[in-house]
Amino acid sequence: EYFRDFEKVAANFDVRTFTEDFLITSDFLIVFNIESKAIFLGEPVFTNDISEANSKEFYLYFNEENIIKAEMIDDVRVDFKSEEGDAEYTNWVTSDIAEFFFEEGEIVKCIAEGITDTYFEQTKDKKNSRSNSSGNILTIDIIDNEITSISMKNKVVGTYFFEN
Repeated sequence: EYFRDFEKVAANFDVRTFTEDFLITSDFLIVFNIESKAIFLGEPVFTNDISEANSKEFYLYFNEENIIKAEMIDDVRVDFKSEEGDAEYTNWVTSDIAEFFFEEGEIVKCIAEGITDTYFEQTKDKKNSRSNSSGNILTIDIIDNEITSISMKNKVVGTYFFEN
């Protein structure tokens, strides 16, 4: 349904929004043209080649027709693969809030805040590393759909294993 006075579009019941790179499903969607944002409610799920994320609320922010930021709020869980092409989601993050920053259609950074729990597992050159940790702020940097760095701040506790 289009609301001309407010320049907004509303859709409900099994909403599916997709591009070449991702799919978002939810029960309800409101698009605000003036504010350049979209709000997904009712168990929204974001899926792309390397991850699946869900929360109670999901916001997309646009600059012209490009996504520049996404926010997930309340009961956030992101499951993701170590590398594109892996069959299973072996890694995960849970938090109160997660922000994803985009450049040229690709996620380049994720910041999770609140009570943040994580599990990461990675194999490089036949060497394994994994961590299970908790903290208040998690930052993940991503280049070409591959995690390049992970940092956690404030009240950090965890178990880390690195194979040489």
